[in-house]
Amino acid sequence: MRPKPMPDGARLLPRMRSYLNTCRLMLCLLASGFATTGWASSSQDILGPNPTKAYVAHLKTLYKTKDAKLALSRHINSLLQFYAYGEETHHYQLKIKGTELVTHRRSGDSREISSLFSVYGLNPYVKSECGKQATYSPACWIKGPHNGDPWLIIKPNQEGIEEIRKAATALLIEMQK
Repeated sequence: MRPKPMPDGARLLPRMRSYLNTCRLMLCLLASGFATTGWASSSQDILGPNPTKAYVAHLKTLYKTKDAKLALSRHINSLLQFYAYGEETHHYQLKIKGTELVTHRRSGDSREISSLFSVYGLNPYVKSECGKQATYSPACWIKGPHNGDPWLIIKPNQEGIEEIRKAATALLIEMQK
């Protein structure tokens, strides 16, 4: 007795599942900072012959734009939204205004606090920290390149803050060109 033949759609289902699993894996790798391509998370990786160029090219493809600054700001904003901090979630958003970087923060109470600084003359290689600070319960943050204070704060996630740090460094380099 022969098994009953499967309809065409049923044969495609395992292939579609495999494709979706591959897509999920690729998104996880992107979120973790290109773990399989050898991208490490120290600022020295960005200092090389120009790995920033490959990183930016990848983000331009991912965000479907030819503008490096736009791709980097979209990537940073996406990460900031994903890793939003606090019980009353703080949402940060970066905007580029000429040679200035504008940071907006919205809290649960809808207040908006903005900071604005020119990128010229700043060290573009930003630093990040994770830990406990008096004002911020366990969290991770990017130190402001203009004053060294916590600038962008996210929930505690070392990989997330390193990816934001890498993208912020690349953005500052692009803006200083």
